[in-house]
Amino acid sequence: MRSITHYVVQAALAQTAAWWRADIPVQVAVNASGRDLLDTGLTEVIEEGLLARGLPAAALQLEITERILMNEPAYASDTVSALAELGIPLSLDDFGTGYSSLVRLKRLPVEEIKIDSSFVRRLGDSADDAVIVRSIVDLVRTLGLRSVAEGVEDPATAERLREMGCDAAQGWHFCRPMDAATATDWLYSFAVPSVKAPGGA
Repeated sequence: MRSITHYVVQAALAQTAAWWRADIPVQVAVNASGRDLLDTGLTEVIEEGLLARGLPAAALQLEITERILMNEPAYASDTVSALAELGIPLSLDDFGTGYSSLVRLKRLPVEEIKIDSSFVRRLGDSADDAVIVRSIVDLVRTLGLRSVAEGVEDPATAERLREMGCDAAQGWHFCRPMDAATATDWLYSFAVPSVKAPGGA
């Protein structure tokens, strides 16, 4: 498991460096498990990878699930502290599906909270889910963190989230999954309009 995560991190950093060299300074996220947070070698792999490619720590984000907050060894691990010291941003994924302690949430060096898609997709049909999403957005703002809605599939949902004050959103409404080459073209044409594609006028 560790070797796979290390490989994914290195591959992500290699692609991120390619984008940065092309004047597309995006942040790339990698999923991390509770076991990864117990891997004392993970921070070293990340730090060496960043240095080798001339990337800042903010170029890479690690996504962890809310359930990790219930895993005391992972939550309190030296790896989490080392990642925070290195400046690696952490994102808490699938928020709202677990039973996390707000005390633990506040102590964890998380910069971003992702609202689980199971609530977001029913936003227009369920008053209860709308209340939950709004409450999470308000809580995240109060904690001084960034809110991200997952699973946005239509413009109405995107507009509702904007009205609620959600900071960002992701889902098929914005783009489908794509490989690195396709993503590069997409970034040039849409996400980074001020950057010209190679060979462009």
